[in-house]
Amino acid sequence: MTVAAEQVERLVSLVITRLAEREQRVYSLRLQQLRQGIEPVVFLRHATLHLQLPDLGFMQRLADGDNSEPAVCTLHQAWSWGLRVHISLHQQLLAALPRHGLPMLPLSLSDHLGHPVRLSASKLLSYRDVATLDPCWLLIGRETLMTPLARDCLAPRHIQLLRQE
Repeated sequence: MTVAAEQVERLVSLVITRLAEREQRVYSLRLQQLRQGIEPVVFLRHATLHLQLPDLGFMQRLADGDNSEPAVCTLHQAWSWGLRVHISLHQQLLAALPRHGLPMLPLSLSDHLGHPVRLSASKLLSYRDVATLDPCWLLIGRETLMTPLARDCLAPRHIQLLRQE
């Protein structure tokens, strides 16, 4: 093997190692920190951005795509860098979450204890919609209809249903 080939092999190995390390890194922050913006080095060194306990007003502005909110702009910047975004919310806020814009965004949600939250924007919830879900909170609209089979599937799968008021 030539010196150049060895250098290329070593360089490729280093890049793969750093990408594997990046994949495991999570950058956690609060809403106030997100509003102040994030240094570009965070985007390079982390794969996931974890926003902890934002308020309901921010979640509404995020759902509306309000770019006058600095924190919303920062999340859009994180997505443009390819970061995954996870938001953990206090359990008491779950039923008040806006359902109209959030399901379309590339983010994951959980309650403050780490239990996943799924948002359903459909008007009809069927067995097919809940059969593949792991234990989670499932947020549906107050006028969403649910088939009897879907309702029977909730408890055995440890799915907590939250109907918006």
